[in-house]
Parts: sequence; structure tokens; C-alpha cells
Amino acid sequence: MGKEAVELQMEQALNLVATVTSGFAALLDEKGRVLKSVTLMDEESTRQELEKAGRLIDSEGKRGALVASLDVEGAQAFILPIGEYFLVAGNHNRKKKDQDLKRNFLEALPLIAMVAGGEAVMFDTSGLRLASVGPDGQNFRGAGEYTALGLEAMQARRPIMGPSLLEKGAQAVRIPITDHFGIGFNNVLAVKQKKVLVNSALHEYPRYTFNDIVGESQAIKACIKEASQVANFRSTVLLCGETGTGKEIFAQSIHNASVRCGSPFVAFNCGAIPSSLIESHLFGYEPGAFTGAKKEGQKGVFEQANGGTIFLDEISEMELGLQSRFLRVLQEREVVRIGGRSRVAVDVKVIASTNRDLRKLVASGVFREDLFYRLNVVELSLPPLRERVEDIPMLVRYFISQFRENLGTHVRDISAEAILCLQRYRWPGNVRELHNCIERTINLVVNEEIQVHDLPPSIRDHPARDKIAAQSPEMVLPLSKASRLAERDNIIYALKECGSSRRLAASHLGISTTTLWRKMKTLGIE
Repeated sequence: MGKEAVELQMEQALNLVATVTSGFAALLDEKGRVLKSVTLMDEESTRQELEKAGRLIDSEGKRGALVASLDVEGAQAFILPIGEYFLVAGNHNRKKKDQDLKRNFLEALPLIAMVAGGEAVMFDTSGLRLASVGPDGQNFRGAGEYTALGLEAMQARRPIMGPSLLEKGAQAVRIPITDHFGIGFNNVLAVKQKKVLVNSALHEYPRYTFNDIVGESQAIKACIKEASQVANFRSTVLLCGETGTGKEIFAQSIHNASVRCGSPFVAFNCGAIPSSLIESHLFGYEPGAFTGAKKEGQKGVFEQANGGTIFLDEISEMELGLQSRFLRVLQEREVVRIGGRSRVAVDVKVIASTNRDLRKLVASGVFREDLFYRLNVVELSLPPLRERVEDIPMLVRYFISQFRENLGTHVRDISAEAILCLQRYRWPGNVRELHNCIERTINLVVNEEIQVHDLPPSIRDHPARDKIAAQSPEMVLPLSKASRLAERDNIIYALKECGSSRRLAASHLGISTTTLWRKMKTLGIE
């Protein structure tokens, strides 16, 4: 057989070995010198591995036939003598593919959990949970624990499905992905919510999670972080914030991030019901307790929320005489219905909210001090919109997307100048007012892009921030936010003067085009 035919066969054999091992294959002589190599991985890694094998062959191969295996950072390589030559092969590329696959599944866990309506997990060969994500996309308890179904799936090398131990009627699935890890998910939350909806039409469905809170400012991110940390504790939470800051969205998100997520969520507005009826709604009543009472009696909202969460909105509007009884419920976790004598134990997480300063109400004698401290175990202050103006571009585009889907509007975007105009407004009604402003504008605008002249006159013609700062100290921004607004205004002006040419604008601003692009993205400039 000629030399060329031998080399062709050698190359074909090495190609086959490299493909089977999903890495590299090479033929070395007795001195450890590479005669021929084929690789499916990067050349530098292959060179390093062959150098290691070559040194080993050069030092050990003279003593006779050498058979060796190398374990390099979890990847496998081997040396096999073939006559006077040595075959070296490794599966390093397979290891990289496994790592990439594992990373991709980790990133997909939140989506899997959301679609399945429960928890999504990743586990290793022994069934140990490596990661656990709840239906809200947040890290869930359970990482570090063992899953019997996971171990069974890894040993059987096939998907295993069985009843979930967390909720009757729910199912859990475990699927082996590679020899080293598998994934699983259940539909616990979906089953719980279905039971709640079927069993009681009185309970409000909590549809919001922390993922529904729009914003990337430090103020809102810090608030979300604190709220998620207290979700699984039974301690009372007091949400403080101006009207329109999203207190009920936070309350529902806390409920959905907790272990009570499949249990009732009952919202009760203390300021929306006449004072004469609040007591019967809160605590319930026995049959015949008063004129007009239902003959079978009625559960109060505390009993309706048993096992779940009760959200008491506008707690500051509760009458002083009723506050003492409410305080007793918080302390004893028991209620006595109107006209009744027996105590009914209730297990509820209480979330209260107010848009007024309760400390001032305590000082003026219209709110009990002991009730305030009982409610104020964990206080979360929701930032007003004027303190997170950098979130306005994201909020506006989110609202536009919503209205485009729900109303079928032709509006697609908003101009940078209109965004700047919105950021200069004070927004006393906060996010709710911004939402109404965009809805009103979308119903009247003609073009696909909202311009400054399309905005309501009260916002479009609002005095500039610097003209009213002296009369309204609340309009004075922290320096960090003021500098961001000034920087944003300057970039928009430069782009406008340069005919939207980023290169010319960057030159006038004294920065590179790449830096300008990054700043435009950060500051929300289209």
C-alpha cells in the first residue's frame, strides 16, 4: 500500500475517532511527536492536550507499551499504543456541549415553571436539586434537597411522572437530559388556583407577580427585593405610598411569591364600605345577628382568607372604635362573628396599605399607636414616580404595547421629545396617572408615533422643573437623577442638531460613537 493511501486511511480513522469521542484524535510517535491530528474543538486546547500526552509518551513510552487515561477538569482523554505509534483521543468538546446544554436549561427554568404553573427544578445524578424556580420566576425553596422521582429518572434513563407530594391532584415530571443532570416540573400552583376558583367565587384572583412590576431604577428594584424577601414569612407587611404607586400589585406579588400562593387572596378596602358595615364584612356574623342579616349567616373576610392572605387597603380609614377589635384579631389570630360567642382560629398573612402618614395620625389621636406597631412589623415604602423618572420610557412603551394588543391601536412608539416632556412632569397620580395619560393620548393620536403635541395640555404645558423648583421643594431632584436628565437632554439636543448622525453627535459631545450608543440605550433614547 502506498504512502498516500496509508495517510488517507489514517486521516479517515482519526476523523472517525474524533467524531465518536466528540473531541480530538491524533497519532504520535514514540518520542511524543504529533504525526497527524484531527480536532472538533479549538486548536489551542487541542495543542495543550497533545503536548501533555507527548511528554507522557516521551517519558514512559520507552519502557514498553503505554496505556493511560487522563482526567482534565472533568473531561476524559486516553493514550492507546498501536504498534510503534500511540493513538491519543479526548472528549473535551462533549464536556463543553454538556456545559452549554446545562446552562441553557438553567436559563429556561423560569419559563418552564411559568408555563407548567408550578415549580421547575434541575437535579444531578443522585437526585440532588441543583436549582429550583417558582412560578413567578424567582428562586424557590428546595434547592439542596433530594427528589426521589429525579433519582428514579436518572437511574431508569427515561422520564418519570408521578403525583406531587405538595398538592393533591398535582403531577410532577422528572426528565433525564444527560448522564449528569435532569430537569423536572410540577403544576402545583395551577391546581391550587383551579381549586380556589372552583370552590369560592368570593376570592379575588391575584394575577400579578414581581415580574409584572415594570422598572429598572434602583428605587423600584430595591423595593421588589425587600418585598420578595418577606414573602414567605407570616409577619404583617405595611405598604406605604402615594395613590397610584401600585400598592395592590405589590400585595398580590408578595402573595404569589409565598408558600400561600395557591390559597385565597382577599382584598378589602377599608375606605370603600360604610363604617356601619365594615365590622360585619371583616368578622362575619351569625344567623339573625341583626335586621337584614342572611338566615345562614356569613363569613367575614378573615375567615374567607384563612390559609392565605388578606389585603387591607386604606387601613388609615378604619374607625378608631373598630381598631381595638382589629388589633385583637392580629394578636390572637382568632375572630368572633357578630352575634356569636365561639372563637374561630384563622391563619392569614396580613398586608395593609396606606397613602397617609400613620405616624401623624397616631400623633393626632385618630389611629391607635399599638395597632400601628402591630401593622408596622415590615414597612415597605413604594417610591413615587417622580423619584424614578428613569422608568418612564419603559413604562410608557409597556402601556403602548398593552393598548396595541387590547385596543387594536395603530400607535407603535413615542418620540424622545415626548418622553422628555413626560419626565419633566411631576405626576401627582403616579403610575396610574401615567397609564391614564397614555390611554387618553392613544385614543386621540393620528400618527404611529406619539409626539409632544399629542400629549394632554396639562402635561404638555406644565412649567419646566427649574421654574417651579423654588416654589415646590418636592420638585428638586437628587443630583444623580438631575445629572442623568441633563445628560439625556444634552444628547437629544446634539442628535437633533446633527441630523440624527451619531458619529457627528459623538464628536461634538467629545465621546466615542460606541460610548454614545451605550448612553443612549441606558437613558432610553431612541
